[in-house]
Amino acid sequence: MVFSDSSRASSFEEMGMKLFEEGNIKKSTDYLKQSLSYYIKLKDNDSIGRLLYNIGYNYSVEKNYSDAVEYYDRAFNIFSMLNDSERMAITCDNLGIAYYIIGEYDKAIAASNIPISYYVLNKDAKNIMNNLLNIKECLLDSIKYHGCNKIIIKYVLKTIYELYQIEIEEDYEKEKMGYIHNLDPLNYYLVEEVDRKMLYYYIFINTNKLVDLLIEILDDKDENEYIRAIAANALGYPKQDIDKILYALRNNYTTDSISIKRNIAFSLWGKSHPSLISTYIKSAEDPDPIVRGYSLRTLGHIGKNTQQIRNTILNHLHDPSQHVQNEARDALAELNQKLK
Repeated sequence: MVFSDSSRASSFEEMGMKLFEEGNIKKSTDYLKQSLSYYIKLKDNDSIGRLLYNIGYNYSVEKNYSDAVEYYDRAFNIFSMLNDSERMAITCDNLGIAYYIIGEYDKAIAASNIPISYYVLNKDAKNIMNNLLNIKECLLDSIKYHGCNKIIIKYVLKTIYELYQIEIEEDYEKEKMGYIHNLDPLNYYLVEEVDRKMLYYYIFINTNKLVDLLIEILDDKDENEYIRAIAANALGYPKQDIDKILYALRNNYTTDSISIKRNIAFSLWGKSHPSLISTYIKSAEDPDPIVRGYSLRTLGHIGKNTQQIRNTILNHLHDPSQHVQNEARDALAELNQKLK
């Protein structure tokens, strides 16, 4: 009996999968490779992608991650050509893990980042969170072993931004992974505190270059608006290079981007520097209520009882925004408390 290439490909694949189920991974891989060779002859791209992925998976099970990376990468290229978003996402999930295990953190981050847009489109909260946490682990280890550079910091900022804008209200492994709300993509206090603080903590204790890198990103007018906004937010935390930070924040305060301006206002509040009182007073009249609120909070926190500061706060007790009214009342109370 003469078997066609199609029959041989199918038979070898079936035997390879059966051997995998029986736990004979090495022999399974041999059969799957024979099947792959026939599918390549047949130019059956769908099957070629499937076999490449399964061979990569076999290598992962055997902890041969270098070969797993090769086959996952080839599978991803086939699925990309087929425009198969679901299998691209699944392949990148495994590719990212393999890269992480062999210590190629930049590639692991890039691979883990690819599926997020697919999972967001499909509202797959579990996989969104898994990928973000994978990216976080890659970032932390990359910083730990290789230090910071601009590419890594931009990935940190992008990961934090992804955490801000995705809404997750799902139990996962009986633990709340976080509640991330979509009310305002850059509303820092709504993001899960543990993940945000862990990222900030590691980048701040591991490098003296961070401030310069964040300022460089903030100053880059061609950079993504939200990455710049998160950079501005992050500049509110360092305790060193205060003059340099204040100069950068003040220089970027005239931006048309509400997101960047809000985060600069947050960072300026974090510094509460007396030398910028005129800036705080001016920004208390900003059209955006979040900016006005931060500015009033800062003026109250500084604790200088000049007539101009007091008048600015008093004028906003009847602001059109209830949020600003609340900030004005709190600022006035804090100012009075400091003067006792």
